[in-house]
Amino acid sequence: MFRFLKRRAFKKQLKKATADGVLSADEAQALEAVGVDQEYADKARTEQYLKVTAPIMEQIHKTLRVSAEQEAELLEIGKKLKIDANFDDAFRMCRLLWAAENGEEFHLSPVATDVMLQKGEVCYFNQQAAWGQVKTVNTRAGYSGFSTSIRLMKGVSYRVGNLKPYFTSSEQLVQKDVGTLCLTNKRLFFVGDNRSTSINLSRIGAIEAHVDGIEVTKDRGANDAFLMPQLPSEFCVMAVRQII
Repeated sequence: MFRFLKRRAFKKQLKKATADGVLSADEAQALEAVGVDQEYADKARTEQYLKVTAPIMEQIHKTLRVSAEQEAELLEIGKKLKIDANFDDAFRMCRLLWAAENGEEFHLSPVATDVMLQKGEVCYFNQQAAWGQVKTVNTRAGYSGFSTSIRLMKGVSYRVGNLKPYFTSSEQLVQKDVGTLCLTNKRLFFVGDNRSTSINLSRIGAIEAHVDGIEVTKDRGANDAFLMPQLPSEFCVMAVRQII
């Protein structure tokens, strides 16, 4: 059989075999019998894996969570298709977030970082971020009081009154620098191109995740904000609460 015919037969049989989302041992054996070249087989299996797992991955992308059942299903599909499912850091974050929220026992795993750590420190989170602080800013909004003009003679007048400027106050996020945010077993710290800050975990009064970053309330001083995507934001907050 010509190679292109073998490839077409393999792809067709692979699609049919995984139509129900499951590849049985007999179906896998039948695919092997087609005798297609390994490079093409690997490519076709990968494409089919992505198609079969698309509904699961879409749900993960939507919720930013991976349940134990979803992880097991992805691994099982990969095993049957002979695909090595190498999950990335984002998947790991989604999996641990689900575990933390559903009472499943888990442990934070150390991650590598280029940032210098203190003796005895273990890094659990490492993410590019922008550091800012929430400041109260006063802005002049206008004047209050009265003012009038008294004419003394033609072309000459004198203005009297008690006009005073008035201000409005608002909280604004003032960016300090861009760099790397790290969480260790001892502190949450940021190393930027020009400025850095370090917060001992014992000083954190509250920490909250937003869709675009986290806000840290300390026992004293202005609140710190670290801007980054939603998933690492939620993971960082969960990890801090897990450690302290």
